[in-house]
Amino acid sequence: MNSSEQNVLLPAERQKDIYQHMMKHNSAKVNELAQIFKVSDMTIRRDLEELEKRKLVVRTHGGAILVEDMTRDLNVEEREVQQLNEKQRMAAKAKELIEEGDLLALDASTSAAELAKLLNDVPNLTVVTNSLLVANIVQSYDNVTLVVCGGTMRKEARSFIGPLAEISLSRLNFTKTFFSCNAIHPVKGITDTNVFEITMKHLMIKRSKQAYALIDSSKFNKVAFAQVCTFDDIAAVITDSGLDEEINDQYRQIDIPVILAP
Repeated sequence: MNSSEQNVLLPAERQKDIYQHMMKHNSAKVNELAQIFKVSDMTIRRDLEELEKRKLVVRTHGGAILVEDMTRDLNVEEREVQQLNEKQRMAAKAKELIEEGDLLALDASTSAAELAKLLNDVPNLTVVTNSLLVANIVQSYDNVTLVVCGGTMRKEARSFIGPLAEISLSRLNFTKTFFSCNAIHPVKGITDTNVFEITMKHLMIKRSKQAYALIDSSKFNKVAFAQVCTFDDIAAVITDSGLDEEINDQYRQIDIPVILAP
């Protein structure tokens, strides 16, 4: 490694950033990435080779393209780096809807985890979640009463699922639910990949006065394995301002409320 590469990110960190860059642009050239991350072309090729081994990208001549697979359930480490800036903006917009005394249900999405990070100054909240990630974030907040669903630990998502978790949710009521998913389509509705997680999301929505879907713009007009809910089940979709205006118009024309986070 030459001296210009000694002060850059560690390989694992750089690969996460490369993947996040490709989530926004769908493809990238080796020389382009080398300039962005200030490393050699050879280093970038090794990074892309590692991402290809993980089935996140496919290498092409001079670069790589993103693998899009709506049937594959990504683990939490992969989801944490995807569209992070967009998730943070959506979380900030979602927080505006939360009021003192709310009884909140947060699913095991990384979007809900970003929202959880903002809840330390809203008085007298109750947060119910099946997410170990969310629970670890809010457990130290003096203003939050935390309720974690029992059940079977799903390590890929750091979530609790199964009959015990479902029984816990089925006995509770919420003022607001915030959840995410893998895909949203104007006809097929809101869909996701893992049926156990879908059941938990569905219960949270069903037991809530209002439900809000936190869905970044990269997931629009796509369809995943199974339906989470219809648009009649939610108060609004919260997304980022990167949503294409033509796509936004599609949802506006069929009266689906879409809130754009700046």
